Amino acid sequence: MKHCHIFMTKDYWALQLNVSHHTRKHVAWGLGWGLQTDNEGNPVRAYHSGDMNHWRAWIAINLEDKSAMVFFTNGSNGHMLTDSILSPHIELAHAMDYFFPKYGFARKVEKNWHVWNKHSFNILENI
Repeated sequence: MKHCHIFMTKDYWALQLNVSHHTRKHVAWGLGWGLQTDNEGNPVRAYHSGDMNHWRAWIAINLEDKSAMVFFTNGSNGHMLTDSILSPHIELAHAMDYFFPKYGFARKVEKNWHVWNKHSFNILENI
């Protein structure tokens, strides 16, 4: 069966952002879906993200065992939950290593975020 997808090995934008060749050769796009491929170039995962104002969403499909997950957030930093929600169930390492540098979304919660958050509110109280 011939697959209809285009690998991101020549993605100039990702190349300029130093996304590794190894990652780019395992990421492709086909018929509107991001694809993560195995070493032979066969799609093994499909994914798509969504952004609309301050809302974020992801869908990931394991094409091998036919399992899927979807999540929606109501915050502009919702993409940072992707690794902790999806990755334990549907492995998307190459897709995540491609997506986050390319589109510039935060990937994880910063250490001591609660201290910074409290500090930000203290500054606002003093204004």
